[in-house]
Amino acid sequence: MARNGRPRVFAMHRPKTDLGMFAHAVLLVAIVVGVGFALYPPQVFSADTANVRDEYVVVKPDIGGSGYDQFYPQTLVVGQGDQVNLVVRNTDSEGFSLTIEGMATATIQPATTAAGGITPVDTRVPAFEAKEAGIFAFAAVGHPEMNGYLVVFPSDWSGYDPSPADRKFTLLAIPDFAGDAYDKFFPETVVVNQDDHVSIGIRNLDTMPHGFAMAAYGIDVAVNPAQQLPNGTVTPAITDVPIFTASSPGVFLFTCTVPCGPGHQEMVGAMIVLPRAGTVFAPDPIISYNYLVVKPDFAGDGYDKFLPATIIVNQGDLVYIKVRNTDVNPHGFTLPGFNVNNETIAPAMENGNETVPTDTFLIPFFANRAGVYEFFCSIPCGSGHDQMIGYLVVLPRLTQAAPPPTSGKAGAIPLETAALVSFGMIIVGFVAGLVMVTRFGGRKDSEQRGP
Repeated sequence: MARNGRPRVFAMHRPKTDLGMFAHAVLLVAIVVGVGFALYPPQVFSADTANVRDEYVVVKPDIGGSGYDQFYPQTLVVGQGDQVNLVVRNTDSEGFSLTIEGMATATIQPATTAAGGITPVDTRVPAFEAKEAGIFAFAAVGHPEMNGYLVVFPSDWSGYDPSPADRKFTLLAIPDFAGDAYDKFFPETVVVNQDDHVSIGIRNLDTMPHGFAMAAYGIDVAVNPAQQLPNGTVTPAITDVPIFTASSPGVFLFTCTVPCGPGHQEMVGAMIVLPRAGTVFAPDPIISYNYLVVKPDFAGDGYDKFLPATIIVNQGDLVYIKVRNTDVNPHGFTLPGFNVNNETIAPAMENGNETVPTDTFLIPFFANRAGVYEFFCSIPCGSGHDQMIGYLVVLPRLTQAAPPPTSGKAGAIPLETAALVSFGMIIVGFVAGLVMVTRFGGRKDSEQRGP
């Protein structure tokens, strides 16, 4: 009894339990797994969902004033097993024989000439299936500098183990390439296999010096300027990059290291190194900044183009794309594979006799699924509207823990499905955590005994 005669109240404390902490852990795990599922959904490699690839290549004579005719784009990327329908649009008055290594040949007809100028001619290459994975050259017979590459992504990376090869590339440093006062490397994308031996020659068409650096491979060289003769003729300068072995897979940027004008930071390109079988390739996701230029009448054929035609990132990257429009007409941008739909690209502004390009920043997105995804202009822009296309290529993450893919065409889990499953896991975890905290929370309850 208490001193005042009233019964003493006894406080009974429930032992503190770890179930409340466990409930919070369940919630945290559900959130982490859900977000991870959205970023890296379980998948087999998918070269998009389409098995038919309609590809367009234009022949541009004297590209950048180099004196060389060249294909654009120089790199085409498809998936193993795809049916490839290739159209070559020749804006040159000379025809040639085209060979695609081990796959197809065709006679490319010359453009026609008349009093009004040159009329481009399209040649349809016989359709072929990209049966084997790898990097295959396509070239104009008798024109050693006129070449490109068809890259066939394997449907099963666990079996992709090509022998190391010697790869030689010539990059052009072209001033004011798209009429926007920005200098560019051309081509802006080169693709090799892991362990290939790579040699790069840089042909500078600019009378200003440039630099070439690929930090991941310890490359940093000065690019000699072209020489301008008294008669105004420009003689390009050749700079050779030391030969190196592409020992590490991934996306490696090369950049100009000498300030060369307002677009200096956009004078970039990328070397893509495809991983060989047995390689663990799981780079940390990054923010990937990419630049596209809309160039009207790129090859003198009245057709507008995206430059470059291929963007390559790693799976899991957050992708930003800036589009610089040098056309006074608006364009559109649609990338169905990642739900980027009908983004409007603002037109360039006219200021007297001068055209001032405009920049449009597209909505960023996570490249959470590996594969090859087409993007295209979604606003009718003339007779070549259907050929104003490009590709986003997402390199897959390859880990020892991940089982090898069983099919190249089954496709990845769609983004919408991954999002729904992730959201469902978060809700289930939250409800379970709330119930357990309410039922078994570690609060100190007291109970009183009556008299």
